[in-house]
Amino acid sequence: MRKFVSVIVPTCNRRTMLKDCLESLFNQTYSSYEIIVVDSSTNVGDDVIQEYKSKSPCTLKYLFQQPRGPAAARNLGIKHATGEIICFIDDDCIADKHWIENLVAAFDYEEVGGVGGKIVASDPRTLVEKYASTFFNQEYLISVQSFIIGCNMAYRKDILDMIGGFDESFRFSEDNDIGIRVRLKGYELRYAPNAVVYHRHRTSLKGLIKQQYGYGKGHARLGKKYTSLPTWQLAMAIWVKLMWILATSPLEALNREKFAFRMLYTISTTSFLLGLIRGILFEEYPREKRIHEELGFMQDYIKSVSIWRKVKSKLFT
Repeated sequence: MRKFVSVIVPTCNRRTMLKDCLESLFNQTYSSYEIIVVDSSTNVGDDVIQEYKSKSPCTLKYLFQQPRGPAAARNLGIKHATGEIICFIDDDCIADKHWIENLVAAFDYEEVGGVGGKIVASDPRTLVEKYASTFFNQEYLISVQSFIIGCNMAYRKDILDMIGGFDESFRFSEDNDIGIRVRLKGYELRYAPNAVVYHRHRTSLKGLIKQQYGYGKGHARLGKKYTSLPTWQLAMAIWVKLMWILATSPLEALNREKFAFRMLYTISTTSFLLGLIRGILFEEYPREKRIHEELGFMQDYIKSVSIWRKVKSKLFT
């Protein structure tokens, strides 16, 4: 028997994008599913849902919630979901017609708790869009950081219920957090390269800077929650890499595209670093909710971040 699936789509002030996303979800090869739109907009409203209900090949649910971030929106969707598997997609994405089918197929034994699919840039035109696509290496993030990017992820509903859903204190990096908690319960995360979504990346430098700054703050909050994550070490490692990039950038000056990518890397990474430092200094997380367990499944990542300790010991001892 086919598993019944709930597809949750958080949306906020993206009317046209939401329509494109819904159209792609109506064209799936998988037949046993429902769609739940969680709206936190001022300009979308359920008029879009009423328009699209007549087109929908499945149950289409509409929920409204005051803006409280993606974690809260996803939790509301989970509360109203009836599927055994819950697939998450963002409103700025378009799903390949085999998306649900290929995500579900990856749950082929009980130890698989979560699955992430491939994220492809949707018709990138600006240099910023082309550069932003380098952040979305789902296979690497799943294997090294136990992190499934939220615009293309799926989890078993019973596991999400068991761990209490997403941590609503996170406005960024809530998808990092949920992956870590699922792994701590002994479940695996899997990459499904054939489960593809096409993502509209940030088109402007301002949007990219704002996004990366937020990610930095979110990562700092992860470090406050999981005490074994080396956030200061990460900040130092990023700073060292930035210095190296700046020092070697003149060597790429003859290749305009490579030089431009290096400049975008410098700007976006500096934004992430500033958000990270701001978060380390000022973000708070309740002491009684902090997790002190060793994250053995992230040791390769932790060791790579902590390499600056070796450098420091050689320089100062």
